[in-house]
Amino acid sequence: MGHFKNFKVTVYCVAEILNRMDLKTLEEQYDFIEKYVGIDKVYLEPFRGPVLVDRNKIRTVTDFFRSRGVEVSGGMTTVCPPLTEEDRKKQRLFGTLCYTNKGMRDHIKKISEYTAELFDEVILDDFYFTNCTCEECIRAKGDRSWTDFRRDLMKDVSENLIVGPARKVNPNVKMIIKFPNWRESYHATGYRPDVEKDIFDRVYTGTETRASAYQDQHLPTYLSYSLVRWMDEASDGRNQGTWFDTYQCWPVDDYLEQGYLSAFAKPEEITLFQWTDLFENKLVTPLGLQFKRIDRMLDKAGKPVGIPAYIPHASEGENHIEDFLGMQGIALNPTPKFPEKGSVLLTESSLCDPDVFGKLKDFLVKD
Repeated sequence: MGHFKNFKVTVYCVAEILNRMDLKTLEEQYDFIEKYVGIDKVYLEPFRGPVLVDRNKIRTVTDFFRSRGVEVSGGMTTVCPPLTEEDRKKQRLFGTLCYTNKGMRDHIKKISEYTAELFDEVILDDFYFTNCTCEECIRAKGDRSWTDFRRDLMKDVSENLIVGPARKVNPNVKMIIKFPNWRESYHATGYRPDVEKDIFDRVYTGTETRASAYQDQHLPTYLSYSLVRWMDEASDGRNQGTWFDTYQCWPVDDYLEQGYLSAFAKPEEITLFQWTDLFENKLVTPLGLQFKRIDRMLDKAGKPVGIPAYIPHASEGENHIEDFLGMQGIALNPTPKFPEKGSVLLTESSLCDPDVFGKLKDFLVKD
């Protein structure tokens, strides 16, 4: 039995923290998080950037959590330091990989195999995209647009460098892809929820809206709810959980609202990022109390409903207009599937579907 009836609370631990953690510190931090929130499951990350955690360290930490009744799964983040001097010239943001580069391709394949050997469930953090514009990428792109090139490239990477190798070393492994909170730009960086939902076993949703008034993305808080609903529709009900962090979350309500809205979207799991950011953090101390209240509400709640807002795959336009309307109290349920009956909200993003007018005509005639 978990701490709550309607969702599991999970915590993600990054490789750098895991690598330097001793058992005494781990126990102290566990006691704090368990007291104020409750831990049902952890994702332990063997690799991120320059850090690769030793197998024995992973086993020791895994044993610690399992002895306390906590589920343990794995994670990996596809960022990488330059492997050669030539790699330093590549134009990449956030240390993401150049997936046309043989050295980096070989490297991430080995990491996927290593992680799958350690765990039967593995989640990818949301740096799983490409923005590289190096000469190798330009040659590989050819006459295609950057969007088409990156979409084709990441399909290949998903099948042949991540999921395929992982399943070869561990046929039981379940692979999860986490999508970030910037849905309107997925296609430009290689994310393909419509395709990757069938390559990976499950999907996950980043619900980080943080302090909307002053943080750099200026995301309406409603996105912490609406993006989960869109992703659940996009994955045919295979969205496993939500994920948010403590960054740029002042005052405390900005942090807690991520939790409220994530929970109301009815995920199986709510993941808190990341382990040491939660320890002795006054943003976190009221979270468990609020989760208990929301859990009681969810006992009496059914499936989330709302007016379908048609947001096709690979679309952009009046970005987040459905979220701004949601902030005004209009119940909206974003979906990449055009509804068959009832009501529908169409936005500029809907026009990215070349067949939208035909669908609208059929919808009006039928209704």
